[in-house]
Amino acid sequence: MKTTQLYIEQVIIGFLIIVIVLFPWLPEAITKFEPIKSSFSGFAAVGSAALGIAFFLGIPFDRLADTLTERLDHAQRLAVAFVRAPKIATGTDPYPEDELLLKCLTKQNGITARMDYLRSRIRLSRALAVYGPALTATSTFGAARYHQIVPADYLKWLILLFLAIAAAYTVWTLAIIRFAKELPRTDDVAFVAAAKNRDLVPLCRWTVTARGKISDFSIWRSEAKFYAPAALLIIGVLLSTSCDAVADRGHGLFLVALGGIVLTTISAWSWWRTSNTYRKFLLDAGKL
Repeated sequence: MKTTQLYIEQVIIGFLIIVIVLFPWLPEAITKFEPIKSSFSGFAAVGSAALGIAFFLGIPFDRLADTLTERLDHAQRLAVAFVRAPKIATGTDPYPEDELLLKCLTKQNGITARMDYLRSRIRLSRALAVYGPALTATSTFGAARYHQIVPADYLKWLILLFLAIAAAYTVWTLAIIRFAKELPRTDDVAFVAAAKNRDLVPLCRWTVTARGKISDFSIWRSEAKFYAPAALLIIGVLLSTSCDAVADRGHGLFLVALGGIVLTTISAWSWWRTSNTYRKFLLDAGKL
């Protein structure tokens, strides 16, 4: 991947984190932005500072998103290997992704450009899927403040909100790092044997469809306990906005929360489908 592409991706992810943090102060941000945008020098100074901060924030938060989704990513790799296992010789890795990647990096004719494009889409959609719950929570709070629904002493509620967000992502991270049972590798003898026999019950509780593929839904269902904290966070925000005390004000906070859920869901779906396309692309490109 070219350095420029990587830089842009990190900046976009960093800006996403900045927006998440600043959204609760939406009324103040709108007020402060008016004099800044009228002055080119002030706008340029703020923009330059934000660009640098976004880049450095994007590096660790991109890595965190990768960590939080690595089990789902690994499971998808196993699903691709499961389909290929009966077609290859016994004892062979059904999906040697690193080897396929190295082959593609030595290719020409636009193969590496296409590969970089898919990886860029994966990184950005993954970040939006992972941090969508946090964005939904803070944007809903900011909209509530903008419409003066939150009490004047909002700081204690804001602290509780950030604590809830921090707790959700901390539990998610610890569950992945410390308590998750390791999934098999594509070159494990037991996995290859189970894949050839079309029987994954001893290794993973996944459902095999009538077409001989692993059900995507069964993979997400089996991993639900790990991303459940973030899911509960975003559902809690939606439920809190549906209370009569908020709904009677008619400021559409429920729609803001619902929009966040829809955006997160679409981003997760996009990340999953693009990752699947990327893996199939590596297989096809490796044959050239």
